[in-house]
Amino acid sequence: MTRLSLRYLYPLSACLLLALIPVVMHSYLQVEIDDCKVAGVLVPESAQVSHSDPKRDVWIRERFQSFQWGEGRFFRDGLRFDFTIIRSYDAKRLYHRPENSLVEHAFVVKSRDIEWVPADSGALPIHRAYYEDMDPAILAAYVLVYRSSPIASPYWPQLRAAPVELLSGRRPMTLFFIQARGSAGRLREMEDVQREWLLSSWENYCSACIY
Repeated sequence: MTRLSLRYLYPLSACLLLALIPVVMHSYLQVEIDDCKVAGVLVPESAQVSHSDPKRDVWIRERFQSFQWGEGRFFRDGLRFDFTIIRSYDAKRLYHRPENSLVEHAFVVKSRDIEWVPADSGALPIHRAYYEDMDPAILAAYVLVYRSSPIASPYWPQLRAAPVELLSGRRPMTLFFIQARGSAGRLREMEDVQREWLLSSWENYCSACIY
């Protein structure tokens, strides 16, 4: 067996040490950086009632690997709206079609699109999921926020942030999700209320986490 020359010992040790740093940070120390110093205000106080159901709390935390979440419900002109706010350091748990987990029952999504809505900080990408014709009609919409910015696609922002997070620690993704139920002829009203709620949620995030 050929012995490794001592001339390579120091450069090889340095390379191994550099490779060990991210392993220690992410596997052992699990370094995580929350971009919201007052993140508690992201979830309305009224939404905390959901935590009274231990099974729901366990399911949300396991399904999305969430460290903070809340949900609630409100009615507007006879329409029912259910919202869920989830934050997780495992981003893929949130961005991969969250409506499949959060919309009750196994309804079939007919189409998906992204609506770009003007906001003070720039265009806000609202993801929408439309379901097969049914009564009551169901419409889901959500906004994803990563590294203090709303994102239309999670892939490029994550790839761009990977070298930085490799050495500095992971940052969470935040999901603002709202679903509506009502008669099929009121889809436009559902869209309007969802848009209003998501814009308000994004503005709240900006106030709590950016400014």
